[in-house]
Amino acid sequence: MNKIFFVCLVLGLSLSCSTHKKEEKEIQNQVSQTEVSVNNLGKTIQDLIENSKTLTKDQKTELGKILEINKKRAHELIEESYKFRVVLVKELLLPKMNQKKINMIKSDIKKIESKRLKNTFVTIEKFTKIISEHPNHHDFSDHLINIERPYR
Repeated sequence: MNKIFFVCLVLGLSLSCSTHKKEEKEIQNQVSQTEVSVNNLGKTIQDLIENSKTLTKDQKTELGKILEINKKRAHELIEESYKFRVVLVKELLLPKMNQKKINMIKSDIKKIESKRLKNTFVTIEKFTKIISEHPNHHDFSDHLINIERPYR
């Protein structure tokens, strides 16, 4: 009985891992086929929202507002992160580097980047809430994942 349970457990885990790896590969393929830069990410997403045939005018307006708030906060955090990076390089270039100070700066950069990620995920949650109010919300989600290449 224990051998059967063990075999079933191993098979179940291997199938689960296989599915997970397949999904990871699909995501990596989608990411590698997506052309977007820091400079046009907001515009690309705004275009997807505006061109969506499944969203109401109110949803598009709400998503646009959320996107604008996210963009402003993201730029503030990016600028702050860049400033810390410059300070880090300056510290590294000193004749006598202060390792404690370097570690503190690196820690500050990690905190800022964590805030930036949190900002992104909060925005995604807000988007999801608004989009899911519409019965055909999966259409937008699919397009958000499969951002069209501008050079096709």
